[in-house]
Amino acid sequence: MRWNSQKVNQILEQYKSDSSLKPIVRDITIDHILSDSSEELQFPFLISPTEGIPIFRTPHLSFEYTDEEIQSMFEIKSDATSILKYFNLKEFDYQKDWINHYQNKRYNFFIKSRQIGATTLSLICAIHYILTNTEKVVVFLCRDVQDATDKFDKFIKLYNDSIPFYLKSGVTKISGRNKSHSMDFESGCRIVFKIQSELLIPKSIYVGASIDFLIIEDLELMKIDILPLVRDRILVSTLPSNDKKSWVYKVCNNQTLHQFNLQYFDWSLIKDRDFNWIRHEMTHLGGLNEFINQYCCGKVTPETQSYLRDIKIDSIL
Repeated sequence: MRWNSQKVNQILEQYKSDSSLKPIVRDITIDHILSDSSEELQFPFLISPTEGIPIFRTPHLSFEYTDEEIQSMFEIKSDATSILKYFNLKEFDYQKDWINHYQNKRYNFFIKSRQIGATTLSLICAIHYILTNTEKVVVFLCRDVQDATDKFDKFIKLYNDSIPFYLKSGVTKISGRNKSHSMDFESGCRIVFKIQSELLIPKSIYVGASIDFLIIEDLELMKIDILPLVRDRILVSTLPSNDKKSWVYKVCNNQTLHQFNLQYFDWSLIKDRDFNWIRHEMTHLGGLNEFINQYCCGKVTPETQSYLRDIKIDSIL
């Protein structure tokens, strides 16, 4: 039995109206028995053992693609920004810039503002990498166990809810333990969410390890020894640091690691933020210096300076 998008969508619609997979599976089985086909029946979804709902695409599924679907697969391979249309995001130009840098540069170092959706964009990069490669390992370094769990859950939600079925790679294994979560795909790709403390393990532990795409978020101090283990690309997105010993400070001040593509993504990229928003955030964070560090990537642009001047004049008045 060969599946296609129309048949898969019919199952999802029937599940939404019925909320039980038993009659759906029963009907499919009866139709298969009554048909002349001798092919082995394979349900297109893996079923959640706890919730009984369809979640991931079944690996090695016999699937028939339309010409338009094949074209879409080529499109996201050649232009990574085209994947953004599948996600329910409020669109801004910087999102495409972020994705373009990821696709065209091996080592990216992004100094980013708070609340610009950096985690979501990094996860989208990971999804794109998995969907357009084979036999690759993606590692997302997280602050702690809870952060790893939250990012893993967000990855699953983005992957399941946003990516069309025909673009997905079948899932072969999901595992989780105290310090990491992982998911394996039929393409041979794997994504792992690890906590930062594992970088403190002696380098000998990593003998034989391989990382194709390393993603790091909010990391001030990083063990440089892990870099030679990254075979393809690195994406670091972090707040600035004033600590001259930190890795972030050295990269930003051109003291080392010149191979990184250094980019800044500050608060002004979100166009609906205004005078009142700045005042509110300054009050919430506890002052001007914290606002500059958390939202302005550690530096005051002419646009920010103009807003701050208006706030100061308004306070005097």
